[in-house]
Amino acid sequence: MRLSELWEQFTVYILIEQGGSERTVAAYRTTMFMLIDLIGDVDAAHVSTQALRRFLVALNQQHDYAPATIHKYIAALHSIFRFAYRQEIIADDPASRLASPQVPRALPNYFTEGELRQFLLTPCKPYKWRQPYGALRDRAIFFTLAYTGARARELLAMNCQDIDLAQQVVILRKTKNKRERVVPITKAVADLLFYVLMRRIKLPWADPPSKEPALWLSMVGHRMCYSLLLKAFHRHLAHCGIDRPLTPHSLRHSFATLLLKGGANLRSIQTLLGHVSIQSTMIYTHVDVGDLREAVEKHPLLTQE
Repeated sequence: MRLSELWEQFTVYILIEQGGSERTVAAYRTTMFMLIDLIGDVDAAHVSTQALRRFLVALNQQHDYAPATIHKYIAALHSIFRFAYRQEIIADDPASRLASPQVPRALPNYFTEGELRQFLLTPCKPYKWRQPYGALRDRAIFFTLAYTGARARELLAMNCQDIDLAQQVVILRKTKNKRERVVPITKAVADLLFYVLMRRIKLPWADPPSKEPALWLSMVGHRMCYSLLLKAFHRHLAHCGIDRPLTPHSLRHSFATLLLKGGANLRSIQTLLGHVSIQSTMIYTHVDVGDLREAVEKHPLLTQE
């Protein structure tokens, strides 16, 4: 089986069996087609570990990638050839002997408390058409992300029936580990979701939830996509005067950070975020240098001086 044919099968596996997104497929596609450009559309069984190493060396020489980028390419090769081996397309996994470079774990980019307050409390800028749904939708989205820690993908997958206003909880689906989880929401978020639902049901230019179950709609009545969410996020970020490289995922980081500072334990945060491993949650335990200094200054011996 040629690499291009292996790619077709791997794509089906990622999208259908793993429930992956188009963005995930695009990341793998880049790796696979760059490999094909270098070594040709050869039989997958003929790809050796040495060939994969030459591919990575060529990438580094051509683009001078950072270790983190090379690590992503190696991870993609691991996934693709592990799939081929498990499907008995190849007798040996050439990527299993590739060593990943050591990558320092970067602290997640998150809002400061002041920035988050400003971001959430600043009224969303009205759109030029189909008001007031657009501004209301955006405000509810930002509050939902900030107060549930949802991934952008989970938020966009929400349907109208995933909201239980009586119990003040939401169901988040299509997570990385294919699980769903129930997350409690505050009264402020519940109120916003109530208004969105009422407006959503009565939109004259969109199908009713019985035909289009999506909670968050574009201005043409389709399920909101990530690019539209990103555009709305940066639009509001600029409207608030916040000039930092933040993304919708930064609201998830901020959610975990503020919970930790407020005294929540790691296990609770792990459950709310939908992490399988506690190790994934521990990246959110970053603290500011000022917080560390304040903690040190509370040392009993220092307070006696």
